Amino acid sequence: MTGLKLYYFDLPGIAEQIRLTFRMGNIPFEDIRISMESWMTEHKAKAPAGTVPYLVLDNGSVLCESGAILMYAAARAGLIPTDPVHGAYAQQALDLLASLTPIMRRFYMEPNNKEEICAAMKARCVLIDKVIGKTLSADGYVAGNRLSYADISVYSWTKKTLPFLQHDLGREVLRECPALRRVTELVEKEPKIQAYYS
Repeated sequence: MTGLKLYYFDLPGIAEQIRLTFRMGNIPFEDIRISMESWMTEHKAKAPAGTVPYLVLDNGSVLCESGAILMYAAARAGLIPTDPVHGAYAQQALDLLASLTPIMRRFYMEPNNKEEICAAMKARCVLIDKVIGKTLSADGYVAGNRLSYADISVYSWTKKTLPFLQHDLGREVLRECPALRRVTELVEKEPKIQAYYS
Protein backbone atom coordinates (compact mmCIF):
# COMPACT_ATOMS: atom_id res chain seq x y z
CA MET A 1 0.00 0.00 0.00
CA THR A 2 1.26 3.45 -0.85
CA GLY A 3 2.24 5.87 1.86
CA LEU A 4 0.00 8.65 0.49
CA LYS A 5 -2.57 9.65 3.11
CA LEU A 6 -5.15 12.34 2.44
CA TYR A 7 -6.85 13.82 5.50
CA TYR A 8 -10.16 15.65 5.24
CA PHE A 9 -13.63 15.64 6.74
CA ASP A 10 -16.18 13.02 5.70
CA LEU A 11 -17.75 15.25 3.07
CA PRO A 12 -16.93 16.37 -0.49
CA GLY A 13 -15.77 19.95 0.13
CA ILE A 14 -12.47 21.09 -1.27
CA ALA A 15 -10.86 17.63 -1.03
CA GLU A 16 -13.21 15.91 -3.49
CA GLN A 17 -11.33 17.30 -6.51
CA ILE A 18 -8.12 15.83 -5.05
CA ARG A 19 -9.71 12.42 -4.44
CA LEU A 20 -11.05 12.35 -8.00
CA THR A 21 -7.74 13.44 -9.52
CA PHE A 22 -5.92 10.62 -7.74
CA ARG A 23 -8.61 8.18 -8.97
CA MET A 24 -8.36 9.40 -12.58
CA GLY A 25 -4.60 8.83 -12.47
CA ASN A 26 -4.87 5.42 -10.77
CA ILE A 27 -2.74 6.81 -7.94
CA PRO A 28 -3.36 4.74 -4.78
CA PHE A 29 -3.88 6.74 -1.60
CA GLU A 30 -5.49 6.30 1.78
CA ASP A 31 -8.61 8.47 2.02
CA ILE A 32 -8.75 9.30 5.73
CA ARG A 33 -12.06 10.96 6.58
CA ILE A 34 -12.07 12.55 9.99
CA SER A 35 -14.83 13.71 12.30
CA MET A 36 -15.00 17.25 13.66
CA GLU A 37 -14.29 15.84 17.11
CA SER A 38 -11.11 14.02 16.01
CA TRP A 39 -10.08 17.12 14.06
CA MET A 40 -10.14 19.21 17.23
CA THR A 41 -8.59 16.59 19.54
CA GLU A 42 -6.08 14.86 17.27
CA HIS A 43 -5.58 16.05 13.71
CA LYS A 44 -5.46 19.85 13.97
CA ALA A 45 -2.15 19.71 15.84
CA LYS A 46 -0.68 17.51 13.08
CA ALA A 47 -1.80 19.75 10.21
CA PRO A 48 1.09 22.01 9.14
CA ALA A 49 -1.15 25.05 8.60
CA GLY A 50 -3.82 24.02 11.09
CA THR A 51 -6.26 23.28 8.27
CA VAL A 52 -7.48 20.41 6.12
CA PRO A 53 -6.97 18.93 3.66
CA TYR A 54 -3.41 17.84 4.20
CA LEU A 55 -1.51 15.04 2.48
CA VAL A 56 1.20 12.85 4.00
CA LEU A 57 3.61 11.86 1.20
CA ASP A 58 5.49 8.57 0.77
CA ASN A 59 8.60 10.12 2.35
CA GLY A 60 6.68 11.29 5.43
CA SER A 61 6.65 14.97 4.54
CA VAL A 62 3.32 16.78 4.60
CA LEU A 63 1.65 18.99 2.00
CA CYS A 64 -1.01 21.47 3.03
CA GLU A 65 -3.36 23.77 1.08
CA SER A 66 -5.85 22.20 -1.31
CA GLY A 67 -4.41 23.90 -4.42
CA ALA A 68 -0.89 22.57 -3.77
CA ILE A 69 -2.20 19.08 -3.05
CA LEU A 70 -4.32 19.17 -6.21
CA MET A 71 -1.29 20.20 -8.29
CA TYR A 72 0.71 17.30 -6.82
CA ALA A 73 -2.12 14.86 -7.62
CA ALA A 74 -2.58 16.31 -11.12
CA ALA A 75 1.14 16.07 -11.87
CA ARG A 76 1.22 12.44 -10.74
CA ALA A 77 -1.94 11.71 -12.76
CA GLY A 78 -0.74 13.46 -15.94
CA LEU A 79 -3.66 15.91 -15.80
CA ILE A 80 -1.76 19.21 -16.05
CA PRO A 81 -1.91 20.77 -19.54
CA THR A 82 1.52 21.06 -21.16
CA ASP A 83 0.61 23.98 -23.43
CA PRO A 84 1.31 27.24 -21.53
CA VAL A 85 -1.98 28.87 -22.56
CA HIS A 86 -4.01 25.79 -21.66
CA GLY A 87 -2.11 25.57 -18.37
CA ALA A 88 -3.08 29.16 -17.64
CA TYR A 89 -6.74 28.45 -18.48
CA ALA A 90 -6.73 25.50 -16.09
CA GLN A 91 -5.14 27.55 -13.30
CA GLN A 92 -7.54 30.41 -13.97
CA ALA A 93 -10.50 28.04 -13.57
CA LEU A 94 -9.07 26.63 -10.35
CA ASP A 95 -8.53 30.10 -8.91
CA LEU A 96 -12.06 31.14 -9.86
CA LEU A 97 -13.54 28.02 -8.27
CA ALA A 98 -11.45 28.60 -5.14
CA SER A 99 -13.31 31.89 -4.75
CA LEU A 100 -16.38 29.79 -3.88
CA THR A 101 -14.73 28.48 -0.71
CA PRO A 102 -15.38 31.56 1.48
CA ILE A 103 -19.04 31.46 0.41
CA MET A 104 -19.16 27.73 1.18
CA ARG A 105 -17.86 28.36 4.70
CA ARG A 106 -20.76 30.73 5.32
CA PHE A 107 -23.16 27.74 5.16
CA TYR A 108 -21.58 26.54 8.41
CA MET A 109 -21.04 29.94 10.02
CA GLU A 110 -24.47 31.40 9.18
CA PRO A 111 -26.97 28.50 9.18
CA ASN A 112 -29.96 30.87 9.33
CA ASN A 113 -28.86 32.78 6.25
CA LYS A 114 -28.95 30.02 3.62
CA GLU A 115 -31.15 31.84 1.11
CA GLU A 116 -28.76 34.78 0.87
CA ILE A 117 -25.73 32.48 0.77
CA CYS A 118 -27.27 30.38 -2.03
CA ALA A 119 -27.92 33.57 -4.01
CA ALA A 120 -24.30 34.67 -3.52
CA MET A 121 -23.04 31.23 -4.57
CA LYS A 122 -25.19 31.21 -7.72
CA ALA A 123 -24.13 34.76 -8.65
CA ARG A 124 -20.46 33.83 -8.30
CA CYS A 125 -20.98 30.65 -10.35
CA VAL A 126 -22.62 32.67 -13.15
CA LEU A 127 -19.55 34.93 -13.27
CA ILE A 128 -17.21 31.91 -13.28
CA ASP A 129 -19.29 30.36 -16.07
CA LYS A 130 -18.87 33.46 -18.24
CA VAL A 131 -15.09 33.44 -17.84
CA ILE A 132 -14.70 29.70 -18.42
CA GLY A 133 -17.16 29.83 -21.32
CA LYS A 134 -14.88 32.22 -23.23
CA THR A 135 -11.97 29.77 -23.22
CA LEU A 136 -13.79 26.42 -23.40
CA SER A 137 -12.35 24.16 -26.11
CA ALA A 138 -14.49 22.91 -29.00
CA ASP A 139 -14.50 19.55 -27.20
CA GLY A 140 -15.94 21.19 -24.10
CA TYR A 141 -12.88 20.99 -21.85
CA VAL A 142 -11.65 23.87 -19.71
CA ALA A 143 -8.09 23.75 -21.01
CA GLY A 144 -7.38 22.20 -24.39
CA ASN A 145 -8.79 19.10 -26.01
CA ARG A 146 -8.39 16.64 -23.13
CA LEU A 147 -9.37 16.21 -19.51
CA SER A 148 -7.40 18.20 -16.94
CA TYR A 149 -7.57 18.79 -13.22
CA ALA A 150 -9.63 21.92 -13.94
CA ASP A 151 -12.45 19.86 -15.45
CA ILE A 152 -12.41 17.57 -12.42
CA SER A 153 -12.57 20.61 -10.15
CA VAL A 154 -15.62 21.97 -12.00
CA TYR A 155 -17.34 18.58 -11.68
CA SER A 156 -16.45 18.29 -8.02
CA TRP A 157 -18.05 21.65 -7.23
CA THR A 158 -21.18 21.33 -9.37
CA LYS A 159 -22.08 17.69 -8.73
CA LYS A 160 -20.74 17.01 -5.24
CA THR A 161 -19.98 20.08 -3.12
CA LEU A 162 -22.85 22.40 -4.06
CA PRO A 163 -25.54 19.68 -3.72
CA PHE A 164 -24.00 18.69 -0.37
CA LEU A 165 -24.41 22.26 0.88
CA GLN A 166 -27.98 22.69 -0.36
CA HIS A 167 -29.89 19.91 -2.13
CA ASP A 168 -30.93 21.76 -5.33
CA LEU A 169 -28.01 24.20 -5.50
CA GLY A 170 -25.89 22.18 -7.94
CA ARG A 171 -28.84 21.61 -10.25
CA GLU A 172 -29.78 25.31 -10.20
CA VAL A 173 -26.21 26.35 -10.98
CA LEU A 174 -25.97 23.89 -13.88
CA ARG A 175 -29.28 25.15 -15.26
CA GLU A 176 -27.97 28.74 -15.30
CA CYS A 177 -24.37 28.02 -16.33
CA PRO A 178 -23.97 26.36 -19.76
CA ALA A 179 -20.17 26.17 -19.74
CA LEU A 180 -20.05 24.57 -16.30
CA ARG A 181 -22.83 22.20 -17.38
CA ARG A 182 -20.92 21.12 -20.50
CA VAL A 183 -17.74 20.42 -18.54
CA THR A 184 -19.67 18.59 -15.82
CA GLU A 185 -21.39 16.35 -18.37
CA LEU A 186 -18.04 15.43 -19.96
CA VAL A 187 -16.46 14.49 -16.64
CA GLU A 188 -19.56 12.61 -15.56
CA LYS A 189 -19.12 10.27 -18.56
CA GLU A 190 -15.60 9.27 -17.52
CA PRO A 191 -15.64 5.55 -16.61
CA LYS A 192 -13.34 6.05 -13.60
CA ILE A 193 -15.62 8.75 -12.21
CA GLN A 194 -18.66 6.54 -12.71
CA ALA A 195 -16.89 3.62 -11.04
CA TYR A 196 -15.85 5.76 -8.07
CA TYR A 197 -19.45 6.72 -7.30
CA SER A 198 -21.07 3.36 -8.11
